[in-house]
Amino acid sequence: TYSGSPFCQTSGSTAAPVFSPAGGTFSGTPGLVINPTTGVINLGSSTVGAHTVRYTSAGFCPATTTAALTLVVAPAATIAYGTSSYCQAATNPVPAATPAGGTFTGTPGLVVNATTGTISLVQSTPGFHTITYALAGACATPASTTIRIDATAAPVFYNVITPNGDAKNDYLTISLPGVTSYEMQVFNRWGKRVWQSNDPNAQWAADGNSAGMYYYWVRFADCSGQTQTHRSWVEVIK
Repeated sequence: TYSGSPFCQTSGSTAAPVFSPAGGTFSGTPGLVINPTTGVINLGSSTVGAHTVRYTSAGFCPATTTAALTLVVAPAATIAYGTSSYCQAATNPVPAATPAGGTFTGTPGLVVNATTGTISLVQSTPGFHTITYALAGACATPASTTIRIDATAAPVFYNVITPNGDAKNDYLTISLPGVTSYEMQVFNRWGKRVWQSNDPNAQWAADGNSAGMYYYWVRFADCSGQTQTHRSWVEVIK
């Protein structure tokens, strides 16, 4: 007998029988690659379908017994999303996955529909995530893909700076990593521009400017390509 049928047609795998008495000869239906002495079947080299193995004992009164088994193809899953990176503000992506009927899972922090594979971007944690698509059955080979979710830029505005060199609130800075087309301008109370930068990591220390109220705006393109413009004010205390 062969335990485990149906077997997967997997390269390099084998199936060994349990038999008695020893010393007989094994044979199989056409397409089955079997060792005539040990009865070990080369599953990867055999053809898919139903097979019958015959074991004939040795001696003057040989007896023959048979065992049935089935060899099936190991289905290989595929999965792909439209791109490898998404902004949290983008439309939730739906994968192309084959064959149908599998289950989707993701790394911690990823909110993915187990049936459709649709990812909820806004509910997921920014960063890299791996999605696995698994089919039912022992022979099935799962497939995985990795995507990156970028956080939608959300600037935090500060309204007081004290540029006195104590390393506390010395600068006006708005950290916006990952944005493009960045521009920031600062104006005094009379509407005169006193500072400008296209570097999202630049800092304004009010050098050469007196204490008082200033107004600024910042414009940038977020990870979804949408332009954001924000305005605020800051008080310089010296």
